[in-house]
Amino acid sequence: MIVYPDYYCDKVTDVTLDLLEKNQIKGILLDVDNTLIDFDRNLLDGAKKWVDKMKENGIQVGIAINPETPIDEVKELLPYIHQVLVMTVVPGKGGQKLIPETLEKIKELKQGYYNTTNNRQEIMSVLAVLEYFTEPVKISFFCDSQYVLNTIEKGWAKKWFENQDYSKKNLDLWYKIINLVEFHDCEWNWVKGHNNNPGNERANFLAQFAARCLNLPKDECTTNF
Repeated sequence: MIVYPDYYCDKVTDVTLDLLEKNQIKGILLDVDNTLIDFDRNLLDGAKKWVDKMKENGIQVGIAINPETPIDEVKELLPYIHQVLVMTVVPGKGGQKLIPETLEKIKELKQGYYNTTNNRQEIMSVLAVLEYFTEPVKISFFCDSQYVLNTIEKGWAKKWFENQDYSKKNLDLWYKIINLVEFHDCEWNWVKGHNNNPGNERANFLAQFAARCLNLPKDECTTNF
């Protein structure tokens, strides 16, 4: 167990549990109040029960996963926890360097929002990819949203701004996209949703879990261009 005291107050605010026995977890639950607890994925057997128990005690819960652990192995817990700690080195060993493959897990743990719509989330996923690359690159998009594809490929968004038609929705996002689309070399492909396409099914799975996670930030829509 690793305990992280808060240097600005006289209480523990972060605890990491690693291969603890259940009676030890029970003892910590009795001693810790309103603290963030991360527990190792090796405790996953019956973990949902302990997550519920911690939350009943006012404790925020996260999970730490080792570099070799796939996200799929902890997916059933994602809607019920507050954070995921992705280990980028092997715990307990010194003199290590970053394991680049672990960064792919961070890319998969996408952000959800409340006070939003399906269309806005479709657009924001495109925008996130375009903003990720700071230098011009060729990007192939595969999307099941005709709304997104038509607005870009048929030039609808560009015409809205040229004609100063501000009656359309999601203009705060489209304004950013039309500029970035010209910055990058983009290819657009439509795929039928929920039709056993591996990439589409994976995206749908991640979107559903992100939407159900805790402490989601608010989608702040703005009309300032």
